Order: sequence, then C-alpha cells, then structure tokens
Amino acid sequence: MQFFSAFTMPFSPAYTAVSNEALDEAFLSRENISIIEEKGETTAWKQNRRPLSRIFYAFPWFLSFILLVALIWMDQSRRASYCEITFGFDEMVYSPAQDIIEPQNVVFTSGFVPEVSIYQGPSSPERDQAWEDLYSYGISRIPKSSAARLVNKTVPIPDDPDHYVVMLKVFHQLHCLNMLRLRLWSNGTFDPSNILMSMDHLSHCMDSLRQALMCSSDITPIPWSWNYETKEAKPVADIQHSCRNFNKVKEWARENHVKSFNPKVYVEDDLNP
Repeated sequence: MQFFSAFTMPFSPAYTAVSNEALDEAFLSRENISIIEEKGETTAWKQNRRPLSRIFYAFPWFLSFILLVALIWMDQSRRASYCEITFGFDEMVYSPAQDIIEPQNVVFTSGFVPEVSIYQGPSSPERDQAWEDLYSYGISRIPKSSAARLVNKTVPIPDDPDHYVVMLKVFHQLHCLNMLRLRLWSNGTFDPSNILMSMDHLSHCMDSLRQALMCSSDITPIPWSWNYETKEAKPVADIQHSCRNFNKVKEWARENHVKSFNPKVYVEDDLNP
C-alpha cells in the first residue's frame, strides 16, 4: 500500500501543488529542498520523490542479483542434468569432457545382412581406416585446473607447461575392440613382436570391454517380434537407444588432441608429489 500511496499522495487535499517557479528553482539548486520550504511551498514533491528514487536506484542492483542467482542455478542444473544423463546420481567421477555431453536417441543397425556397417567384415584398407578414425586422436591434453579435479591423477605433458595428459575411456575401448576384430579376421599369423596382437593384450582388451559393458549397463528393452516365415518370435536388434552424441565427444578430443607426448620424460608435478 505504501508503494501505491506514493502515486496518489499529490492528489490529496492535504497537499498543495508546487508552483512552476519553485520547481525551476529547485532543479537549478542543489539545496532544492530548503528553497522550497523557505518559500512556504508544499513538501509533497520531496516526500514523493524519495521512495521512487530509491526504487529506481535499487532496481539495477536487484536485477543483477537475480541474474547472478539464475546463472548459478543454471550451472548447477546443467551439472545435475549431466549426472542424471550419465548415472542418475550426483556422486560421479569428474571428466574434463563432461560439459559437452549431449543426449540423443539412435536406432542401432542389426548387423545382419542387409544392415551391415562399414565396420563389419574382413580387414581392408578402407575398413581399417574407418576403425582407426574412431579413436586416432584419443590422447588429449587438459589444463592444470582440470587435472586438479581428477579423481584418478595423471601426469604433466613435457614441454607443454600447465597441461596434463588423459585419454577418454571410450577411445581405449574402441582400440581394444579393433584389436579383437583384427585378430578375429586374421589367418592366425602375426609377428611375435607385435604386442598389440599378443594373447595377453587381447585378454586385457576382452576383460576391459566386459567391465565397460557391465559399468554402463545398457537397460534399453529389446522387444520381440513375430516372424511369420519361421512362425516364431524373435528379438529385434534395430531398435532405438538413448545415447551420448559420439560426434561431440570426438570433436572435444580433436580440439584437445596432444600434438606430442613422450611418456619416458619425467616432469615434476605439484598436483601429485
């Protein structure tokens, strides 16, 4: 009621309108209030102006405060949304790439003829290149500020001050899957010095993928459909899944790709003394 009374007070019989001469003199002098009072004029203008002035002066500060609160809320909501998309809870392992995660729905191909992808089949220059393009820039550089937030500490990059090396797990998984693919389609003869094709490495890859599949635990329901030719119900493979946009992850890796990294050079690190 006080706010609205500021607009109605000039029309009250208890107040007298200020003359034009008094108003002119008030605006020309810094001592406007005393001049008006000395002339015996009304103080309505003085009393009404102050509440409005305070409102106008306070409004930018109030608006700035609201915007600050909104920005903080949006940042927390974004982080919470990432947690929900990723695991459904807020105690997650930090990733320097977590801000670029974008959910999307993707229909998987069945992998059976005629729905065969470029990644299927025996080794060929075109197919091998397609696989390598999936993870060829998997080793990334991150700033020290991001490295300090890592749960699993890493090491600095030699000759690259305040930057550290990491690899997003998805690229290691794709590498492992590619090694298993090459072994599967091979004729069984490999150079014994090729450590990547050794059974120890392939066994590591197999168990790494097992753990990754169990960790992500894709709970997309696989439906069944009646096949009128075979007269039986069969599971359907080409169905929609909720995924992360892999192109966004690749783009992040490309932008943060390590130009050179010598793992045999030791660098002092105050983050991991």
